[in-house]
Amino acid sequence: MTDVILPSSLTSVSNRMFDQCASLKSVLIPNSINRINEGAFRLCEHLSDVYYGGSKERWNSFASRYLWSSMSIETPPTIHYNAIGTAVPIIADNMTAVKESGTVKVSVPFESVEYDSHIITVALKGNNMSGVAFDTVAAGETEKTLIMDTADADSVKTFAWDSLNGMRPLCEAKTVTVE
Repeated sequence: MTDVILPSSLTSVSNRMFDQCASLKSVLIPNSINRINEGAFRLCEHLSDVYYGGSKERWNSFASRYLWSSMSIETPPTIHYNAIGTAVPIIADNMTAVKESGTVKVSVPFESVEYDSHIITVALKGNNMSGVAFDTVAAGETEKTLIMDTADADSVKTFAWDSLNGMRPLCEAKTVTVE
């Protein structure tokens, strides 16, 4: 068992529910959950992603800071908030970048965003960076527009990340020429 989706009929994750599930990599936890016992993921050393259907604030209201201590791993899993699924964000091919009054307006369309994530857009003049912008993308969002304070860019490259802390890329970066 590598990926688990918990039913929305559950309200808690019991102690040792996934005890010693060494192959478990991800779990989708619905917003209906209001308690996770500390030993629920004991010895799940390969659990890297938790997709939670609620907000970060709600998660912090019931998830103990000791929740991951029984996992026997150095790095706790990444929590993805407001998840409606587990598919990584996909930046659509019709991304555009247009110069407007000393700025570059970048429109980043998405084919799919199933959990809160981030985008980082880098403006380039040749191979040199001339600007950077980042923003949060909410689950279900279909497009994000960034205004970059740079007039000399000839292309932009956009990445989707799970967290600005972990800086783990989620999908292939998209590059477009500035019009």
